[in-house]
Amino acid sequence: MLFLAFFMGFLMRQATAQTRHSLEAHTFASMAVSEGDFSFRDKHAGNDMLPYTADDLALPECGNREGTLYFTHIDLNSNNQIDMFLDPRPESKGLIQEHLFVQASIGTDDEESFCLAMQSHAEYGIFYESEDFNDLHHAFNDGLGRSSDPCDPNVEYGGDFSHHDRPGWEGEWNAYVYNNLRASQHGRDKPKYFFELINPSNTAAIPPGDFAYDEIEGFQKPCSLQNSMNDPLTGSYNERGNCRRDWMRSYKGITRGYLIPVADLPKLKNGDLPTLFGWENIDLAGYFRDKIAPILDDPNANAADPHCPHGSGIQSESLFPPTQVMLYQLEVPIEVGPASGCGSNNPGENTCPTTGKEITTPAEQARCQAAYWGIEVIDETTGRTNAKYRVSVIYVHHDLVLPFAFPDLSPWRQVPEDGREKNLWLLDHFTRNVGNFPAPLTGKYTFEPPETMWRLYEDPNFLVFDGTRSLVAASSGPGAASAPLPRPISSSETPVEVVADMAVDTTVEMPQGGGAGLEGASFQLILRNGNSVIAYADIKKESTAVHIGGSYDPATGVASNPTASAAGVGSTLGIIDRDPLKPPGGYTRYVLRLTSRSISLREALHIEYRNNDFLKLESQGDELASLTVPDPSEDIDFGAGVATVTVGGTDRTVLQTLALFAGFPPLPGGLQLPGDCNQDGEVDQSDAICILSHLFLGGPPTSLPCGNGQISDPGNLALLDFNDDTSIDQSDAISILLWRFVGGPPHKLGIGCVPIKGCPKSCNP
Repeated sequence: MLFLAFFMGFLMRQATAQTRHSLEAHTFASMAVSEGDFSFRDKHAGNDMLPYTADDLALPECGNREGTLYFTHIDLNSNNQIDMFLDPRPESKGLIQEHLFVQASIGTDDEESFCLAMQSHAEYGIFYESEDFNDLHHAFNDGLGRSSDPCDPNVEYGGDFSHHDRPGWEGEWNAYVYNNLRASQHGRDKPKYFFELINPSNTAAIPPGDFAYDEIEGFQKPCSLQNSMNDPLTGSYNERGNCRRDWMRSYKGITRGYLIPVADLPKLKNGDLPTLFGWENIDLAGYFRDKIAPILDDPNANAADPHCPHGSGIQSESLFPPTQVMLYQLEVPIEVGPASGCGSNNPGENTCPTTGKEITTPAEQARCQAAYWGIEVIDETTGRTNAKYRVSVIYVHHDLVLPFAFPDLSPWRQVPEDGREKNLWLLDHFTRNVGNFPAPLTGKYTFEPPETMWRLYEDPNFLVFDGTRSLVAASSGPGAASAPLPRPISSSETPVEVVADMAVDTTVEMPQGGGAGLEGASFQLILRNGNSVIAYADIKKESTAVHIGGSYDPATGVASNPTASAAGVGSTLGIIDRDPLKPPGGYTRYVLRLTSRSISLREALHIEYRNNDFLKLESQGDELASLTVPDPSEDIDFGAGVATVTVGGTDRTVLQTLALFAGFPPLPGGLQLPGDCNQDGEVDQSDAICILSHLFLGGPPTSLPCGNGQISDPGNLALLDFNDDTSIDQSDAISILLWRFVGGPPHKLGIGCVPIKGCPKSCNP
């Protein structure tokens, strides 16, 4: 009976596991064009780090035998040029070019792919990257290939140099901010294809008023450089100690790039894609439109066969033609050592082979390794050099690959399925852990009162892939956990939606100690700025309530003293029990939704939602409580804006997911009905006539509604380019008629009132 109870409990846990997957599954594979008209064999991308441009460099035979792949450069003087210098290595041949590398080890693990985690939400402007380990081949065949035929397929290709984010795996699943839906997403005013990762600690690189978006544990993306222990030419540089991993280990690297739907490439106009780091002197938009787009249609084009996630044996080869193309670039200032675990305790390695100097400290060992590549330390205190490390690669992706192999996993979404634009400001799934396990919950979260310990523990309810721990944040008793937002959210960005998947821990024996029950248990969801509360909700088994205003007590982690309240029905509190002989229970999802004039609370049971799905939050589950400001002339006072999200409870709280969404601030410009040329508040055949009359008869109208009245004005283009071909001509008039009378596609901006910059108001929603 004991075994049967255990087995039934196990089956029940596996049944609930299907709602949560931590698999790293969205694979972007390196483009590898090695045959046909677009072959890029035995070339390096040159100064601008872009293939198929005028400064491409010819390499020795089989210097890049796999075609267009990963390009890197040790730029010794940080001038974005591949210069000549005196090779300091013992086997020096005199003057050589600065060291260039290409991707190596094709078809092994994740070394030629960019793997995005399942928690990525491209549709909301956020994606998460998994770990990196890039094994590189010296482009001039000065490494392993020098001792044998570099074109022999049986010879290991590469093993000369590596960069990665180890040791410690701090780099697992770092959040990138991605504009996607429109260039103003997150208020960054970047092209809508732009993404960026700046470590929160790299404060000097964060522009004034901007922010760094990162996940719960405060993980930061390091870049470590190592000489390869597979390369016999570097065997005397103590590569088997820790110094081989981190003779250069920096958190000052910046990653930037563009993720572009292939369908958008022909629409790019010169100037649409500003330079990422200033490496090139060509127009990036024209480069992708005129150089890269034709390659993606070439029948000989292919992608490196990626294995992602690392070590899982799962292969999801990108299909051609792809649906997305990515330019990924990384720039890292090189700061050398000290590297722990290196130094004079290694017999026979007390003298640096490059400099001839005696090695007595780990710092000297790290400098010895750097000197092999011509890197000289100019500040002994900080390890600063004049060098930087540059990386550039073009990846491709097909968004239909994964659902075929894993139909239960969330597909790649370019835009939300419900079509609603909203910003994702906070998303914590607690799916990674660093250091001794269990480890304290650290990073951006704060806790009140301090004596209530919050920790990460393995979630007993959900399956785990590839060794990834599926975790929850659990408290030891009454108290609250608070997450700051990158910037305060104002009333112009409503609705603000907080999503919390929560439960009460009823396990009798746990590492925290004690047991819990549902009687008297309660939760609070709080939106605040400092100790000033904008809105909050009380959640109990017997009743719920929503509140406007109030104050927050950091000594207890509780909100109180609201200015207005509304009572609601009781909640089905989720419960979690870790006893394997008992049913595991499940979480309850709570959605606290705040607009400028109302607040509401909804709940959905764990069988009613997917952990990673945030569509139609306003209708998920059932409404528990709501409150609308009675005076239509008054709005809820947001004060200085929502700056912090707080989740608390009176007993042992288990938090599985915490997210916050907000709307877009209104765009400048008057409300317009897309396609309304004659400004009569409707779109019909008269607007088609209006366009044709202006184009071919000189009017009426002689001037179009927006800006300077010309067809080239951005406002007029946004309003009247009905078929989205980046111009106003007779085809737009035809498209209006097709939409109006034949069922053709509507204007890309939709059929409702939208603000268009530079246009007057002519539409009432």
